[in-house]
Amino acid sequence: MKYFLKLSTLLLVASSIFLSCKKDKENEPQFDINSPAGYVVAGKFSIMVQGNLMNIPIVFEFLANQKVKLAYIEGTGDLDYIVSKDTILLNGIKLLIKDDRVTYFRFGQDEHANYNFKLLKKPASNTLRGKTFAGTYYNPDNTVLHPDFFYGFHASEDKVAAGYTVGAPVRTETYTPVGNVAALVHGNGFNEFMLLNEGKLEAMYLAAGGGYQYATLSPQ
Repeated sequence: MKYFLKLSTLLLVASSIFLSCKKDKENEPQFDINSPAGYVVAGKFSIMVQGNLMNIPIVFEFLANQKVKLAYIEGTGDLDYIVSKDTILLNGIKLLIKDDRVTYFRFGQDEHANYNFKLLKKPASNTLRGKTFAGTYYNPDNTVLHPDFFYGFHASEDKVAAGYTVGAPVRTETYTPVGNVAALVHGNGFNEFMLLNEGKLEAMYLAAGGGYQYATLSPQ
C-alpha cells in the first residue's frame, strides 16, 4: 500500500511537471517571418574558394525596420530585405524559412545544397566572452598552416587574443560582435571572422592579398 501511494504521488508530480512544461512551451514566442527582429540565422555553407571547397561561416542578424546585419569574412553591413511568403530576399541572397528551419539558401547566382544553418533567438549577451578555443589552422587546399592556434576572448570587453600557445598571445584585436554569436575583426591588412557554432569556433582569416585560411577550434 505504501508503495502504491508513493508511485501514485510520483505519477502525479510527473504529470504536473509535463503539463507545466507543455504550457511554458506553448507560451514561448514563435518565429514570425514577417517580424524576425531579434532572431539570428547562423552557420556555414560550402563554396569554391581559390579552387578548393571551403566552409564559410556566416551570420544574419535581423534588426528592426526591415534591416538585417549580414556578416562573414568579407565584412559586415546592414541591408534592407523583403519578405515574400516564406522567403527573405536581400541583395542577391535568398533564405527560405519553414517550420523554424532554413530549407533553401542562395548566395548571389549560386544555389547552395551544402549548408548548415540554425535559426535562433538572439542571446541576451555575448556568448564568446570569457571563452578560449584552440586547434589547427588550414590553408584552402587543406594543408596545415598552424598546427597549434588559439583565440581567447576577453571576459568583459570586445577584445580577442590570438597566438600559437594558449596563454601566450602574440596579438590582441578589437572585434565587432554580431548577433552575440560571432565576432568580426578588421585588422591592419586582414579580416578575421569567428562564429560560435555547435560548441566550436568556426574561424576564417583573409589577408589583403586575398589569401584565405580557416579553422574549426575546440573549447579549452
